[in-house]
Amino acid sequence: MGCSKVSQEIETTDYDAEFAIPIIKDASVSFLGVWQNNSPGQSLIVAPDGGLVFKYESEPAEVSTTDILGDLDFPIISGLADTVTTLPFQLPANINIEQAAISGGTLFFQFRPIGDKATEITFTLPNIKLNGQPLVIKTNGYSGSTAPIDLAGYTFEPSGNFLEIRYTANDLEGNSFFLQNAGIISRPKLKFLKGTWGREEFQLEPAKIAIDLYDDRFLNGNLRFAEPTITANIESSFGVPIRSRVDIMNGFTKKGGAMPIDASAIDGIDINYPRLEERGISKQTVLQVDYTNSNIVEVFDAQLTELEYGLTAIANPTDDQNLTVFIEDTSTFKAEIIVEVPVVGSADDFEASEKFALSFDGVDAIAEGEFKLIVENELPIGAQLQFYFLKGETFILDSLFQTVPQLIESAATDRGGNVTTASATTTFIPISAPQMQKIIEADQLQVKAVFQTAENGTRDVIIRADQQLNFRMGLKFRTN
Repeated sequence: MGCSKVSQEIETTDYDAEFAIPIIKDASVSFLGVWQNNSPGQSLIVAPDGGLVFKYESEPAEVSTTDILGDLDFPIISGLADTVTTLPFQLPANINIEQAAISGGTLFFQFRPIGDKATEITFTLPNIKLNGQPLVIKTNGYSGSTAPIDLAGYTFEPSGNFLEIRYTANDLEGNSFFLQNAGIISRPKLKFLKGTWGREEFQLEPAKIAIDLYDDRFLNGNLRFAEPTITANIESSFGVPIRSRVDIMNGFTKKGGAMPIDASAIDGIDINYPRLEERGISKQTVLQVDYTNSNIVEVFDAQLTELEYGLTAIANPTDDQNLTVFIEDTSTFKAEIIVEVPVVGSADDFEASEKFALSFDGVDAIAEGEFKLIVENELPIGAQLQFYFLKGETFILDSLFQTVPQLIESAATDRGGNVTTASATTTFIPISAPQMQKIIEADQLQVKAVFQTAENGTRDVIIRADQQLNFRMGLKFRTN
């Protein structure tokens, strides 16, 4: 009943549907990711305060008692010309022994057998003691040899580095006589000795440390590190004062070739050592070359690729002849060199790149479009951003910005270079239909960021592990 006829013809009109889809939801570029992704096994660590530190460690260089004195076992083979014989006990270093602990070895005497003549022979060694008593060995003249004595647990107290041997040989009537072809055979092994040690130098094996901060991982530009350090961790269990001497400290660089590093801050330093009452422990000493006491920043500015070093340890450097020291068979002097480079500095046209998977499945017949880019910068470094749409790994279909890259401000920092507030930027980029027909073939999005700190790349800032350049990208488009 409410219908009426309409004589006017209804015209149809074209309808363009509009869609909005996310292209990249949550992506980020960080210095931690750039270094770790480009160099597997890179020694980039996160410090307890969240800062980033490159760390390079040498193999420990070591000098032991064996290197200096041998195995501390000394053969004693000598004839006995008289009833009292003194034998020199010579060590392969300028050491006078006051007391030594014997850990092993045997001792026995030989002589021409007396035959069936009843005798009593006594050998006494006043310098070798057990529980404070001299070693006494008794035998008769029949066998021509004493039974071997195990020296473990005995102490050796030579007088002026001499071993004294006494013997008496008597028949049953009490008449004394000389032994024929008598001699001592022994090889005591020492585990500890106390005495004096004259000035002695022993050199540690020179070594090199490779530094890969300036290899081909980065595309171009400069990254300047403001606070690099070279640390020598030294450990000594020798009970003797030792002084360090730096023989070699050179840096090999990309820009300047070989450059000497000023190591005066660690040259001629007295090393901590255990005293006699601290026997059995090691004392540590930390020596450091850094940006406050050397030219290390200049060496890094020339792009350090290798550090070469060599050290010498000088025992009893003042040659104090009255200084009582000790050495154990397990004593060692170790030195480990560590190069640490906090990511604190400035960047000038420093370029980094990351790739992300991309998919335009189901997008077709696009009339025109518009990308929306949202960037949040938590880094204390400004950046110029460019996005490339890739087919495969390397073929560039198009770029997001057609003229100049997008400039992103750095996060706000305090005077110390610490971030206080992240910066945020939203940009709309119109895309024509011909451009979109190329872009939708892309399967990867490559982000290239050219970083620069404030004041033309000269202001030092602190970069931390949790700081990122975050971005999201969406596409709004119309279809035909």
